[in-house]
Amino acid sequence: MIDKQYVEAIIGLTEQFNQQLLMKRLTNGVGGVTPCSAVKVFDIFNAANEVEFSAGNIGGAMIRDAQDPQAGRRWLQEEEGFVQAVTEKKVVQIMHEDDSKTRLVFPIPGLNHTIGLVSVDCDKTDADNMFLLEALVKIYGNQNFLLTRNERDGLTGLMNRAAFDDRLSRIMGQLANDKRSKDERNICLAILDIDHFKQVNDEFGHLFGDEVLLHFAQLMTRTFR
Repeated sequence: MIDKQYVEAIIGLTEQFNQQLLMKRLTNGVGGVTPCSAVKVFDIFNAANEVEFSAGNIGGAMIRDAQDPQAGRRWLQEEEGFVQAVTEKKVVQIMHEDDSKTRLVFPIPGLNHTIGLVSVDCDKTDADNMFLLEALVKIYGNQNFLLTRNERDGLTGLMNRAAFDDRLSRIMGQLANDKRSKDERNICLAILDIDHFKQVNDEFGHLFGDEVLLHFAQLMTRTFR
C-alpha cells in the first residue's frame, strides 16, 4: 500500500527551489514518516579553510547546525556515530540506554562525497521505516545538489546573481513586515572590489585571475556567515 505521507514528503522536496525551504521540507517529511522528537541537519566542512570537506581528512572535519549557523561549530568526531556514517556512507543506528529510543544518523550524499548529515531522534523504528527515511534523505541530497548547481558559481562556489536577487527580494519582504526599529535589525549589505584585478588578468593570464578569485572567495567564506 502506498504511504500517502511519504509521497507528500517527496513532492514537498522536489517542488522546492530554495535550500532553506528544502531543508524545512526534509525535517517535516521525516516527522511525517516516523514519530520523532528531533530532526537536525548538519553541514560538514574542512576546519582549515571552511570549504569543501574531503573524506580523507576526517580529523580536520567540523560540523555546524545547517538550520542555525549561529549555533557554533564542533568537531565531527565529537558526535557519536557521525564519523562512521561519513566514512562508511551508510545509516548508523545508536540505541539509548533504556532501549526504547534510538538515534539514526544518515549521510547526505553529494556528487563524490558526503556533504552533510541528518540526525533523527525517534522511537525504535522498523526496517521499512528505516528504508523510507534513508530514501528521503537521498532525494533531499539529489535536490540539494541541483539547487547548489543552479545557485552557485562553478569556480568559487559562491552564490550567483540569481541567488542574490532571490535572497535580497526575500529579505526586503521580511523587512517590510518587521515591526522592530531600525536599530534592532541586524542586516548589512557590503560591496567588495579586488584592486588591480584587470592588471592581474592582463599580465599573468586568466588562469591566475581565476586563482585570485578562488582565494578571495575562500577568504569570504571563512569571514562571513
